Amino acid sequence: MSTRLSVVHGDRELDGTVREGESWAAAARRTSATLTGEPAPVDLSSEVKRFVIDHDVVVSLRAMSRGDLPLMTRWRQAGNVQRWWAAAGE
Repeated sequence: MSTRLSVVHGDRELDGTVREGESWAAAARRTSATLTGEPAPVDLSSEVKRFVIDHDVVVSLRAMSRGDLPLMTRWRQAGNVQRWWAAAGE
């Protein structure tokens, strides 16, 4: 089963789907690649994940997904991060 999403930018609404192993945010960026601006999540609790490109949005938060794990692994293994998080050992 694929996850559907939509990205709203002004009066335009683009529909897309999330590929296997892809985060919702990455799918929203791919779906809105022809537009300018970063898609921000608006409603991730419904069947269709909704994003909006709003040039006034400065900060947005969302829950992590499986698609975020490779990025988290790279971040966690960075030397400057391990200095803080690995103080008690591996």
